[in-house]
Amino acid sequence: MSELKNRRLLLKLLIAGTLLVACSAIALFCLFIAHQRRFAMGNPVLGNKLVGTWVGEHGVILQLRPDGTAHSRSNASDPAVTYFEWRAAVKELEVYQLPRQHNLRWAINRYVTGTPSSRFEVRELTPDAFQLLDTKSGKLLQFDTTSDTMLESAP
Repeated sequence: MSELKNRRLLLKLLIAGTLLVACSAIALFCLFIAHQRRFAMGNPVLGNKLVGTWVGEHGVILQLRPDGTAHSRSNASDPAVTYFEWRAAVKELEVYQLPRQHNLRWAINRYVTGTPSSRFEVRELTPDAFQLLDTKSGKLLQFDTTSDTMLESAP
C-alpha cells in the first residue's frame, strides 16, 4: 500500500514540477515580449525633440524625420543625399544604415533583431542645439538647428 502512495506522490510531484516549469517559461516569454515592445518603441519624448534639420560643426547636415527615417549630406554644396533610419532609445540615438532597396520584411526584422550601425549618447539637447557622444570613438559631436530645402524635398 505504501508503494502505491509513493507512486501517486511521485506522479503528483512530477506534474507539479512540469506545471511550474511551464509557467516559468511562459512568464519569461511574456517579459521578453514586453521588453522587445518597449525597445521597439524607443523613447518618444527624446525622439520628438530630435526631429528636425541640424548642421554639425564640420558642415554635415542631418534631417531626422518623425517617422524614423532620416537624410544627410556631407555639406551644403554636396548634392549626394544619404538615407538612414534612426531611433531614440533611453538617452541614446541609434542609427541604422539600410540599403536603398530593401523590402518591408527586412526592415521590420532589422528593427526587431538587428543592431544599430552606430550608437550615440545624447549629452545635451535644447531646441536650438544638441551634443552627441560617439560611443565607439568617444568623439563629442555638436549640432545646431538649420534648414535645408534639398533634404526636405528628399523622399
